[in-house]
Amino acid sequence: MAYLLPRRRVVVTGLGLVTPLATGVKNTWDRLLGSQSGIISLTDTPGYESFADLPVTIAGVVKSGSKNEGRFDASEWLDRGDDRVMTKFTQYFMAAAKQALADAEWITPSDEEKLRTGVCVGSGLGGLEDLVSTSNSFKEQGYKKLSPMFIPKLLVNMAGGHLTMKFGFRGPNHAVSTACTTGAHSIGDAMRFIQYGDADVMIAGGSEACVHPLAVAGFCKAKSLATGYNSNPTEASRPFDRDRSGFVVSEGAGVVVLEELEHARRRGARVYAEMRGYGLSSDAHHITAPPDDGNGAARAMARALEVAGLGPAEVDYVNAHATSTSLGDAAENRAIKSIFAGHTDHLAVSSTKGAIGHLLGAAGAVEAVFTILSIYHNVLPPTLNLHNPGDPAEDFMLNYVPRQAQDRTGNGGVRAALTNSFGFGGTNASLCFAKALKEQNAPKTPTAYFAALMTTLEAQKNAQGRSEIRTAILYLLDIVFPRLPQSVLRSKFPEVLVILATSLEKDKAEAPTIRSVIGCLETLLIAQDTATWIQATTKKAFQTLLVLSIDPRPKVRKRAQDASRKILTHLPPPTVQHPAAPMTADFCLRVLKECTKTDQQSALHVLALVKMIVAVWPSSRLHTYVINHARFTFAHSSQFRHQHYAPLCEIMLQLPKFNKPFLTMSSFEVFESLFGSESISFDAEKFEEVLRAICELKPSVNDEQLMPPWLEIVGKGYPAFAKINPTGCAAALLTLFHLIFPDMQTHTRTIYLPVARCLGKLTLHCITDDMISVALATVNSGTKTRTPLQEIIAVVENGLGIRYQAAWNEVLVVLQALFKVRRRLHRASSPLLNDALELMGELRLAPEDTYIERLEAALGSAVAHIGPEKFLQVLPLNLENPGTSNAIGRAFLLPLLKDHITNTEMGYFVRELIPLGDRLAQKSQEFTDKGRAIEAKVYETMAQQIWSLVPGFCDLPLDLPHAFTKTIAERFSNVLYSQPDLRPVISQGLQALVEKNQALARSDADDVDLKKAYGLSKADAVRNVQIMSAFAVNYLAVYFNVFSQTLPMYRGYILDVIKCYLGITNAKDTNATFKKVLTHLSQSLVNSTPAINDPTIPPPMSYTMMDLAITMVPFLSTDSTQHLYALVTSSLLSREDEPTLQKKTYKVLNRMAECETGRAVLLHNINDLQTRLLDAMGATAPSSKKDRLQTLLNTVELLPSTDLHLIPSVLSEAVVCTKEVNEKARILAYDLLVSMGKKMREGGTVVNSKVDGMEEDMPDVKATIAEYFMMVTAGLAGSTPHMISATITSLSRLLFEFKDSLNPSLVSDLLQTMHMFVESSNREIVKSALGFVKVATVSLEPHLLQPHLPQIVLGILTWSHEHKSHFKAKVRHIFERLIRKFGYEKIETLVPEDDKKLLVNIKKRRERAKRKKAANAEMESDGEEAIEELPAVHHGKSYNNAYEDALYGSESELEDSEEEESHGLDAGKEKRQKEKNKKQISETWIKEDMEGPLDFLDRGVVGRITSSKPTPRKGRRVTGDDFTTGEDGRMMINESDSDADAAGIDEDGAAVAENHYLQAQRSEDGFTRGQGNRIKFNKRRRGEAAGDEDMMDVDEPTREPGAEKKRSNGKGGVVMLGKEYKAKRAGGDIKKKGKPDPYAYLPLTKAIKKKGQRGPTVSVTGKARK
Repeated sequence: MAYLLPRRRVVVTGLGLVTPLATGVKNTWDRLLGSQSGIISLTDTPGYESFADLPVTIAGVVKSGSKNEGRFDASEWLDRGDDRVMTKFTQYFMAAAKQALADAEWITPSDEEKLRTGVCVGSGLGGLEDLVSTSNSFKEQGYKKLSPMFIPKLLVNMAGGHLTMKFGFRGPNHAVSTACTTGAHSIGDAMRFIQYGDADVMIAGGSEACVHPLAVAGFCKAKSLATGYNSNPTEASRPFDRDRSGFVVSEGAGVVVLEELEHARRRGARVYAEMRGYGLSSDAHHITAPPDDGNGAARAMARALEVAGLGPAEVDYVNAHATSTSLGDAAENRAIKSIFAGHTDHLAVSSTKGAIGHLLGAAGAVEAVFTILSIYHNVLPPTLNLHNPGDPAEDFMLNYVPRQAQDRTGNGGVRAALTNSFGFGGTNASLCFAKALKEQNAPKTPTAYFAALMTTLEAQKNAQGRSEIRTAILYLLDIVFPRLPQSVLRSKFPEVLVILATSLEKDKAEAPTIRSVIGCLETLLIAQDTATWIQATTKKAFQTLLVLSIDPRPKVRKRAQDASRKILTHLPPPTVQHPAAPMTADFCLRVLKECTKTDQQSALHVLALVKMIVAVWPSSRLHTYVINHARFTFAHSSQFRHQHYAPLCEIMLQLPKFNKPFLTMSSFEVFESLFGSESISFDAEKFEEVLRAICELKPSVNDEQLMPPWLEIVGKGYPAFAKINPTGCAAALLTLFHLIFPDMQTHTRTIYLPVARCLGKLTLHCITDDMISVALATVNSGTKTRTPLQEIIAVVENGLGIRYQAAWNEVLVVLQALFKVRRRLHRASSPLLNDALELMGELRLAPEDTYIERLEAALGSAVAHIGPEKFLQVLPLNLENPGTSNAIGRAFLLPLLKDHITNTEMGYFVRELIPLGDRLAQKSQEFTDKGRAIEAKVYETMAQQIWSLVPGFCDLPLDLPHAFTKTIAERFSNVLYSQPDLRPVISQGLQALVEKNQALARSDADDVDLKKAYGLSKADAVRNVQIMSAFAVNYLAVYFNVFSQTLPMYRGYILDVIKCYLGITNAKDTNATFKKVLTHLSQSLVNSTPAINDPTIPPPMSYTMMDLAITMVPFLSTDSTQHLYALVTSSLLSREDEPTLQKKTYKVLNRMAECETGRAVLLHNINDLQTRLLDAMGATAPSSKKDRLQTLLNTVELLPSTDLHLIPSVLSEAVVCTKEVNEKARILAYDLLVSMGKKMREGGTVVNSKVDGMEEDMPDVKATIAEYFMMVTAGLAGSTPHMISATITSLSRLLFEFKDSLNPSLVSDLLQTMHMFVESSNREIVKSALGFVKVATVSLEPHLLQPHLPQIVLGILTWSHEHKSHFKAKVRHIFERLIRKFGYEKIETLVPEDDKKLLVNIKKRRERAKRKKAANAEMESDGEEAIEELPAVHHGKSYNNAYEDALYGSESELEDSEEEESHGLDAGKEKRQKEKNKKQISETWIKEDMEGPLDFLDRGVVGRITSSKPTPRKGRRVTGDDFTTGEDGRMMINESDSDADAAGIDEDGAAVAENHYLQAQRSEDGFTRGQGNRIKFNKRRRGEAAGDEDMMDVDEPTREPGAEKKRSNGKGGVVMLGKEYKAKRAGGDIKKKGKPDPYAYLPLTKAIKKKGQRGPTVSVTGKARK
């Protein structure tokens, strides 16, 4: 049975302890973390002499003494006389309870609150000491000496009774006694009292006073206690250790105050943790021993996690019951491993009984307190005496926190924890605690959000008129649900389903609510198993989604359809078909049958759903039809009982008969989805009949709506059929070509491309190898009868005839597909497509450029798939003797060959093309000698183009072993030396020979597939690499020489080739080569020459050798790397006079840090490296800053934790570098600061004596994140504003990174310090301080900012007053963030009355943005779904990380929202324009010659045929005698200044051909001239009308009087000088980019108007002169 979702959440607000370690929570916790033990020898302790004769004389005893000493004195905790009526376990409980109540501040609640406060306490043995002493007294002295308090003192519930009487608590008073599980049961039961409303506050726990000879003797007899440790009591209790032998009896008490969450929040109580789960179970196995597999313990833990709603991955710690017994510890260990299987990497397990022993009935309560404290402080208590886990050791492989506590602060903290308790009789309990959601600065789990939101939603179920609250909660739940563990979604399914159904019913008219409910249902149903799907409630929930999938509201319907699809595609294991698939099919078929004629909209909606889910249609109903395709009906076979797919096909084929285009199109789309699905298998015969029926449904060729989807069906259906029956599909292919290909003759040009795509798919997927083989055999035999493939090729070749001219582009698409099919035969000699290739060659020679792009793509496909040799046999280049009757020159093919040659025979290039290139080069030289420069250049260019084919022939050549001989290798080397222009292409080819084969060798594909695709196997690729490795050493020598001869700006590709060949060179040769480089480097450093600042002169040899050394580092041995390290660090690191060498030295060190060998060398020399880096600090050249910072970053990562003195030594350098001008240097400075912080957080030692400026006797400091922050804050005392500003910026970055690892007090101190700097008088400091405040506002939790809120508000307001132009936007953005965090009302109370205008403005802006957003949403939902979604528009800068986004992000998100809105409108206009353009029908036009009549007999007239309408040239405004002629040849003097003329738009609105001048004129920054030669600037503010442009007057010609109307403003022609600088919405001036400042000197000549001069009056003051 699933656990009911609790109505109320329970938290822990108070703790109390009395233990053998100490009395009091703090004292006990400190000693526990200090690995101290509370177990002592009783024979050495006064008052325990009676234990001397027992086998065990050790125990965990509560120490007597003063409270101030952490000991127990009953008189300090009890009232006078209480000790006579309370036995010892009650006294312990009272002391612990009083501590807990004081801790929770629940000492004096009101009378009403006392009614809601209860107690739940337990004890295992109770008043055993009183029972024994009274029994002895009764035996010796009789009835008269028996105390009347004897029975009351013994009662377990009397401890709780005394507490209620003491404080007046009148809530539940409950007691538990379940052996060693008592304490856990007490706390768990108390949690349930609160959850179910019996109380608001519960004091719960356990107490035990069992250190008595009788108890010890009894446990000794049961062989439960540890023996053999009487002389060494602190080592007796050793949980999980292989030498464990039993537990140690102890006494004490543990108490917690549990409280309902909202109750605790209302009174502002401190919350330690939230109590999330409580699991119970029974072993039913043995009275004292657990089962070996620990299944009872596992069930208790699993139940606790289930109730808590947590998965194993969310639990970080288990406080084990482990008592140090052999059987018990092993069983619990197995239980923990079974529950947390696969999630043990982050899990820690410890038993605190190693320190305090076993407190029996109080153990569960005390250990619950320890667990709560571990969550609160993020520290794990240790397991003492654990030296050798195991017996057997292989079973004990968890983190048992041996002997020392573990700090989890820097590792995400302790999010959730379990504490286990198991008792005699087989009773088990497990409690689950977790960090409170808001009360602690800790990661918030999705489950925690889920519990909080569901509780809030349930509380709203009876609320009236609060639908907006439910909508918001459901929106958040929709976000949280996908992140919940599957176990939570399953365990809470019934309760959540009821709540969601209620919300759906209440708010069924609210579309946003319905969409969120659909999202929640989607995730919820996906998570359920098969058993749940059988239930009626589950099916009903899914039926709700199906009904919503035909809802008239578009967004609701789309969300429901998506949800249905996702649910059906996520099969609950172990099913192969979703349980909801049959009911979905029934629903869809029923709606289609009922609504096709009467309700077309519903039918369309269902078809949209069917299209989405047809891939998961019930598989048992896929092969149940026989089609009579002539009538489109089904003859149903009686042997099939399930009829779903057959009716669907029948309906789909009948829909076109209704002559409703939308229904027909939807039915086609369903078939398209069906055929495109990979999960459906078909019967070949029935599938063929369906396809025939579809072919008979072919629409009219001119139907632009139905023809494309029909073609898509055919294009997907037949390739799917080919997978089942290739032969049958191939037989139908010719018929399909005859049916479809003629459609390219239609005048409806929009059909061309769908036809071509359909035929291309058929060609690629339906032509079989057998068809190709038969066609080849037929051609080779000379038979005249054509095969089907030859017929298909003939049909396509006919498409290049004049009848298909309008569709030539699309015909070429089909030809491309045919060439791709040829590749399957690995370019076997075949003339099948030679005729088509010749036709394309002839077409390419025509001057028409309309088809050039597609034609070259088709020719390129031919090159790529049949190979250059076969291609050039059909279309030879003819470069040597072009122009003859039989030898047409085709130099235009060379670029085409360069782009498409791949995976071919390299031998062809060696045999044919290299000699051709040599002959062309020779011809070039001959023409040069004759002084014919043009011809020489032509042949030289062609020769270079021949060599440019090298990369293509080197791309996975098929014949590398035979083609790449020593001769060709030497030829490549000679070209590298002698022809610098060809070095890039030769290098690209040599690099491809290695890298492409290496990639093929690493491929995961099967050899059969590789052989089919590339003609090479992995073994072939490995062999090719080995062949190239034989030339590697020689090529390295060549490239080293070439590198030294090449200018730096052209060296990049050479280094890439060197890296490539270093990778295939053996280590011996590499290191031998490096020795030569190192020798040259050493010599060049000795004989160094100064660098010349001239890019045309090669750099000094030392620079070249350093570049080569940097490249070789990853390939060097340890010895070679060590030699390089020694050379560069000793000679170059401090060379400030050689900044380039210094920079390259840092690059060498950085390259070492990137490879394993280099890191080993750096680690070996880490001390020397630190010394040299510190010595070079003052000698660092500005150009080396970036690389030095990278080196420091790498070095910090290598630092040993025992010596971190480098961090404080370079800290100031890193801080100052955050102000570097170079952006990359700034980013590296931030990264260095963060890296040093992480290193300090990991722990270690800072050796202060090694820090420069420190005394030698300075003590070492422990590395912590707090210490690191103290180091950084020292910079705040800097002597310059620059240093202080850099420090503040650094602190803001570190705060953002380490906010979760910092103590709240440290964060508070930082905020307090920043208040002082915000009020500084230095602008640079203030800017950084405001940035810090901004980062803190964005990243810190509200409870950390709350105490400083008044100071933050007043501080930033100060700068809003004094520097509006500098900080106004930043201040406003901070206020927006503060309002979001704390609410408008809270911030408003902190702002002075004079400054509330700013808040009011922000509030209005927010409300305006919300209204606009709501209006846009309403507009979108009014109509049907959009045809296509607009792409998201991103504005503003994009930043590298979250910190930069927080610091430099948009200054006002409200502005961003407005901009997005305007961009959205622009996008809408653009979309409408595109739709308008699609409707335009293109035709063929003839471009006239503007200089005279068109000569139709001219051969070049074909080049004037165009498919785009030529725009006639309009008359334009001219000056002087430069007039134009109109269309009829007359001279035009056009004085029009219309926008259309100026913009170059024709009368139909079509844009003229590309004109860069017009584009410049129409651009945002351009301008045009209007009447009177007045300049109109195009640039305007967003939202201004087109007629509001700023106008700038210039000297204008005299115009006729009355030619221009007077201005309506009454100022006539007065123009104010400098008015372009006047702000539009304010009283001041503004600066404009690219113009003088508004206060700059301007000549006043324009304001001086000569007598008789006409034109507007120019005024300085803006007033007209009389």
